[in-house]
Amino acid sequence: MLAKQFGGAERHCVDLVAGLTERGHPTTVILQPDAGSSRHFSRCDQQLLRLEVVRVRGNWDWYAKRKVRNLLRRCQPDVVHTHLARASHIAAPQAKREGIPTITNSHNYIALKYYADVDHFVVPTSRQFHYLSDQQIAPSRLHEIPHFSPLAVQDPKGVVDGPLHMVSLGRFVEKKGYDLLLRAFAALVHEGLDARLSLAGDGEQKRTLRDLAETLSIAQHVEFCGWIDNVAEFVRGGDLFILPSRDEPFGIVVLEAMACGIPIVTTNTHGPSEILSSENAYFAASDDFDSLLVAMKSACRDPAARSERARNAAALFTSRYSADVVVPRYISLYEKMCKNAQDTTR
Repeated sequence: MLAKQFGGAERHCVDLVAGLTERGHPTTVILQPDAGSSRHFSRCDQQLLRLEVVRVRGNWDWYAKRKVRNLLRRCQPDVVHTHLARASHIAAPQAKREGIPTITNSHNYIALKYYADVDHFVVPTSRQFHYLSDQQIAPSRLHEIPHFSPLAVQDPKGVVDGPLHMVSLGRFVEKKGYDLLLRAFAALVHEGLDARLSLAGDGEQKRTLRDLAETLSIAQHVEFCGWIDNVAEFVRGGDLFILPSRDEPFGIVVLEAMACGIPIVTTNTHGPSEILSSENAYFAASDDFDSLLVAMKSACRDPAARSERARNAAALFTSRYSADVVVPRYISLYEKMCKNAQDTTR
């Protein structure tokens, strides 16, 4: 994982490594020296985890490529698993030269020129499966495994006593739609709803969003919490989770809200619309203020209905998106890759 920031893809990498070490598999992670994900690996089994630092100045960095190849020779891994374009472009060719099978997670609609030497692709949604299939990637190289969360499922909260507490979590960038959320929340407050909103995260639009809250006269109702380490504690502290994204290929934070037993309002973007349904969430059209406002009103006005949807979402999480269900699927795939690689070399 050679990204510097810490978002959904990076969180998935940390969760997967934690799941592998928890199940007894020694794992080496190669990351940048100033990676945002580095401190999060502290929750992995330290006896089975090894962190290796490689500074990568760009996809052209021949020194980084040589260092990665030397690390692979020293570690002798059974499988190399890459996350995002830079890691795939740097590490997969080195693994190929060493005869090590490679796999990558498709966290979005990827540009395949960075993945030329990757053997297998894990996709979290059927849309991404069809996207890669349309790019002439053979079905035998594609494996649909959803993202997951390591959180333990909690019972939905009871009747709200006091102001309705809405929460949201993510990067403060245009595609995440936090401007739409602030406008919809402001409309509810000005209509008389007793509510407060907590936003966790950071990004290029932080100042813009703070200014917008002031302009909408809701600054006293909105808390900007910054990046948080304990996602479960933050989400569980809310009464309603809102995902206002204009574009969301998957949305790991949706899984976290499901596990926490919190009712969900989300846009009908690709990831959430595959994970959820009207039985377990409230949906709004993407990039549509009026639709988001209607969905939030529906959730606010009927406590019994939103609690029922939260229970349904928690049950779905347990059966499909928990670590106990998903991590063994990765391990089984790794084992199959190793066997195929051994059969090919015989």
